[in-house]
Amino acid sequence: MCFNPFFASCDCFGITRSAKNGVLIKGGVFLEQLGKIKQIAFDKTGTLTSGKPVVAEMIKYNDHFMDIAARMESDSLHPIASAITQKAKSDGVEIGKMDSMETIAGKGLVGSLAGVSYFMGNESQIPDGAWDERARSDVQSLKQAGYTVVVTASESQILGMFGIRDALRPESRELISDLHQIGVTNTIMLTGDHVKTAEKVASEIGMDTYYADLLPEQKLDQIQKIQSETGKVMMVGDGINDSPALATADLGIAMGKGTDSAIEVADVVLMQDHLLKLPITIRIAKKVRKIIGFNIAFALGLKILALLLTLPGLLTLWMAIMADMGATIIVTLLSLTILIRTKEEKIL
Repeated sequence: MCFNPFFASCDCFGITRSAKNGVLIKGGVFLEQLGKIKQIAFDKTGTLTSGKPVVAEMIKYNDHFMDIAARMESDSLHPIASAITQKAKSDGVEIGKMDSMETIAGKGLVGSLAGVSYFMGNESQIPDGAWDERARSDVQSLKQAGYTVVVTASESQILGMFGIRDALRPESRELISDLHQIGVTNTIMLTGDHVKTAEKVASEIGMDTYYADLLPEQKLDQIQKIQSETGKVMMVGDGINDSPALATADLGIAMGKGTDSAIEVADVVLMQDHLLKLPITIRIAKKVRKIIGFNIAFALGLKILALLLTLPGLLTLWMAIMADMGATIIVTLLSLTILIRTKEEKIL
């Protein structure tokens, strides 16, 4: 008897059903891994959050603060830059250009205007000589409130700072709850944000573990560390910075509206960019594994029974046909039940 119906057909049906739900799975092996995974790591920005940060707080020490900040962020495509330039426009600031600009990966920006150097980004990007006691106190206050802090300074003084927040996706809390219900034991958040911001977000949505203050390359290191310490892990992300981690994880999942590089290296793509598609797909993968296991046990059981009946000469022709073709028909029909979608799948 051919065992293809147990594996190939079930996997194909599972991939087909997932595709109808807007989830692209790039092979049966990845579908089967989905059903086994117990740890899932998420990038925060653009995955668990909307990816559209806004300026929630602004502290100004110098009249040129908004002018310099808007100039430095004017050519950046980063979501935080968009939030700052949008704030500048709403305040009526005319956005000009810096004389020169340089991006420092994972830290921020360095630029010059009229012979003066300016710095913008997290605390590590700002020269030590620019800080005073009041500015450091304000930074800590913004962090305690759970904001991402972006500071603008010259070499000698802090011009001002922004408290940036990124709204959670509406489905993030429900996502983590659903994952716990279906057997995921460790949900992990990876972010470059400050630890206080990460702690607040993780608490709000019920994450089991979080790692903060990570540079892009450190996300990859963290995935490798998780693999070596606690076993297989799946990674969910959307940005170009997530691509190495997606490729290194045992299973990589990209958001459909993410960057091309993330989608290319991922094993699974959520084409409709809806996180609740993930637990649904995991349920489908678990069902596929159960049906494959039952089909194998059922078919082998019939074969063994038929073999035992041949010893005393009790096996008839129709019994042999049932043990062969009948079993094939039954397991194929059972496999077809994988294609039946739930009401929840049709609504999302």
